[in-house]
Amino acid sequence: MPLAKSIQLLEQTLLDRQLTDSEYQVLSQVIQGKSYGAIAQETSYVEGYLKVVGSRLWRELSTRLGQKVTKKNVYSILNGYLKTIEVRPGSPQITVSYVNESKSSSTVENIQCPRLDGPIPLGSVFYIERSPLEQLAYEEVARPGCLLRIKAPCKFGKSSLLLRLIDYVEQLGYKAVFVDFQEAEQDTLEHLDRVLRWICANMIRQLELSINLEKTWLPALGSKLNFKSFLQDHVFGTLSTPIVLVFNEVNQIFEHHRVAQDFLPMIRSFYEQAQSSERWRKLRLVMAYTTDIYVPLNIKQSPFNVGLPLCLPSFNLAQATTLAEKYALRSLDKHQMEHLMQLLGGQPYLLNRAFYAMAMEKVSLKQLLTTAATPTGIYGTHLHHYLTVLQEQPNLVEALAVIVESSTPVQIDQIAAYRLASMGIAVLDGYQALMSCDLYRDYFRNTLLRAGKVSA
Repeated sequence: MPLAKSIQLLEQTLLDRQLTDSEYQVLSQVIQGKSYGAIAQETSYVEGYLKVVGSRLWRELSTRLGQKVTKKNVYSILNGYLKTIEVRPGSPQITVSYVNESKSSSTVENIQCPRLDGPIPLGSVFYIERSPLEQLAYEEVARPGCLLRIKAPCKFGKSSLLLRLIDYVEQLGYKAVFVDFQEAEQDTLEHLDRVLRWICANMIRQLELSINLEKTWLPALGSKLNFKSFLQDHVFGTLSTPIVLVFNEVNQIFEHHRVAQDFLPMIRSFYEQAQSSERWRKLRLVMAYTTDIYVPLNIKQSPFNVGLPLCLPSFNLAQATTLAEKYALRSLDKHQMEHLMQLLGGQPYLLNRAFYAMAMEKVSLKQLLTTAATPTGIYGTHLHHYLTVLQEQPNLVEALAVIVESSTPVQIDQIAAYRLASMGIAVLDGYQALMSCDLYRDYFRNTLLRAGKVSA
């Protein structure tokens, strides 16, 4: 039996799910006797990441089969398993002569329903990698004292990537702490001392530390020195493994200038200390945010000009087509895909919602394209939410009215431009802005026209 068919059979009868692309590469090429290093050379994956993927897959297969599966014995064990299945006359057996055979896609009914809200779960086939960004992130987060900065608008996949980064470092034996500033109350974000205590409380809970923060926090030292002492004495001094501190939605801090002007230089100082101190080299910092910073900072104190910056882009045509295939939408031709890309700008959430509607809700492409920018279309709730947010900020409406009427980039208020870009409504080109896709242009042109903000 061809290798691809054998693996598809394993997915259907043993795993009850599709393998991710990285899992498929590991399994198919390990069966052919290749090392992780050789697989890395032939794919876009980092060797260390492939080892983590393999370890996790062997563990899952071991659980399913009730016997220990390793890289060395996976070929013989899976061949034995296939011999026990009576799918058709004869005993199926893995054949390794089809080295370049592509992975077959099952129908969308046979795979786990995708999530449209929140991060895409680990192992989901609906996660589309934007190579080489993921590999760069995996490599960087394993570096002592690193600072990884991930920027992308809302609903572009930051949380899904962070989920995979955390899983990766935990597989490496590191400790990870996830701090999401969206979860902090506004009263907390308005005071530096409360922010740093809140971060410490998150670390105590997630690292299961036996520390009474009230007893160790000395007001006379000031907030920043207390936080630094907490890391040195109670985190680095207690744990022998590297610590990955993940800050999500750091842009929430931008709204509070006084806090930002103390907090952000402190992060820069931690990064610099990690370049010379062995103890601080245990710390790996990850910052995720939706927009460029618009808080005035001394260039030598900013964390936004050091470390590794990664900007998550929209999907290109090939990535969008791969996502459509995951939904078993193989009938979409190149012209139709290009039409969708023009409408949706390659934005991951918008594409996922479109493919979900076509595959799961049986919405035709014609109906989708006709109603997309209307309140009754599949994006009605999403668009109304953004309209509500904009109506609460008249300066954003004014800026939006300018770019809606222009087919070329135009200059608008810079902070308004940043905020519209963070929502995915606009894209920035230097100091100028442009609507990100036809969906937003058509919807907001109509709403602004009715409100008398733009001309007919």
